[in-house]
Amino acid sequence: MEKAVELFQYLEDIGKEIEKTGFFVLGTPWGVDDVLAEAKKQAQAGNRWMWGLGSLGGFQISDALKDHVDKYPRIVEGQPILPHACGWTKLNKIKQENRVRFIRQYLCDPFAEEANGFSLKKIREYNEYSDGTIKCSCHEHHDHHLSKAAVVAVSDPAYTEDRANCESSILVAAKFSCGCRFLLEEWGDHVHTLDYEEKACEIANRHKLWLQRFGIESVNFQLALANNLKYRKEKGEFPLNVELPEKGSPALLMPKRRDKDARIASQISPVNSGLWHVRPTMGQNHNTEKPNLMEQLYRWPFSRKRDRADAFGYFDDCWEGLSGSNYVAEDEVNINEEVQRQDFENMRLDEAYA
Repeated sequence: MEKAVELFQYLEDIGKEIEKTGFFVLGTPWGVDDVLAEAKKQAQAGNRWMWGLGSLGGFQISDALKDHVDKYPRIVEGQPILPHACGWTKLNKIKQENRVRFIRQYLCDPFAEEANGFSLKKIREYNEYSDGTIKCSCHEHHDHHLSKAAVVAVSDPAYTEDRANCESSILVAAKFSCGCRFLLEEWGDHVHTLDYEEKACEIANRHKLWLQRFGIESVNFQLALANNLKYRKEKGEFPLNVELPEKGSPALLMPKRRDKDARIASQISPVNSGLWHVRPTMGQNHNTEKPNLMEQLYRWPFSRKRDRADAFGYFDDCWEGLSGSNYVAEDEVNINEEVQRQDFENMRLDEAYA
């Protein structure tokens, strides 16, 4: 798909050098990053005209052509446009066999809501207070305090800082016994190895009061980084109480257990059950060049950029065997209470000014 887009862009550049020239792009949309998606971007920018029609009459036309009524199809939206060749019987059969294919190829809508299985509207927002209390809208009767949660980080370091390749990513989330999951932080960037280690230490220290485990993929390059973090831990740069990958530990994330798409798909059920929550600042960013987690889940499985989504798929592996273990009873005196509160206040301010 990526090669096809490159060739399309190459042809476009050739055409720009020839006066009064152009070419038609005819086809069926499939992926959100395919050739037709690239042509649609150019149409939205006013550099190309667009005319599109789905099998049930979904019609799209460029603003520049909207006054040309002769260009409009004679159809009834919501009804098969070719009832004899591809009527309701055939369309329903295709939908039952492969819903994604039906939505993308027959309705010609690669961005259809829930086409890939994720119902992102089920992800709720939450607020976190400086003392570790979490408030959400779905389970007010549940006691959501980070001291009672399993809090982990999942990390997928990239091999290179080349922006054409994968980005390094780190996600931090909390899971409660009621099943609710809260994404506390997400980060991703194209960085050098040393910069990744610095960022890992920074994020771990920001959540050190509740963070219990820092998971990293178990491949050679990532294992070397894990060893570097252990060295930083000995130097006091990484929190002493946070578990790092060891042989047999759930912090050692095993990519061979299932492929990348299967890992990402493992979160469809918790997302669609309304168990995942994000901060108000973590909504879908609609940035195709640097998509955040919500944008990557929206574009999966056809987007080339899905490193945060891949890390997201590791959370259940990393939570294995954990429960909230830092709880301090109300009648106990916590001599570090003021320090802890200040840590959380600093984290809140850092996020506000980020």
